[in-house]
Amino acid sequence: MLLRNLNISTGALQAGCELCLLGKKMTLFITGLCPNRCYYCPVSAEKMWKDKIYANERPVSTIADVYREIRESGATGTAAQTTTTPLGSPAAPCTVS
Repeated sequence: MLLRNLNISTGALQAGCELCLLGKKMTLFITGLCPNRCYYCPVSAEKMWKDKIYANERPVSTIADVYREIRESGATGTAAQTTTTPLGSPAAPCTVS
């Protein structure tokens, strides 16, 4: 693919990175609840410590909202799923109903 040589540190980009560069990858933010206060955390104040779900920065509350964002953004089947902690918040399981 055209973007194969853009990564100057390690060679070719991974497929997921290429999709992200092309705007075809959806990010699904699961929850902002977190028991930690890591100085390096990139989660915004808008999302931190709130049990909210975002699909590509849009708040969603149902699985239909997530599918709508996938269609509207033109995302492929690949999605990056993230929370404030690597394993999510054990105190507050998050579901999209």
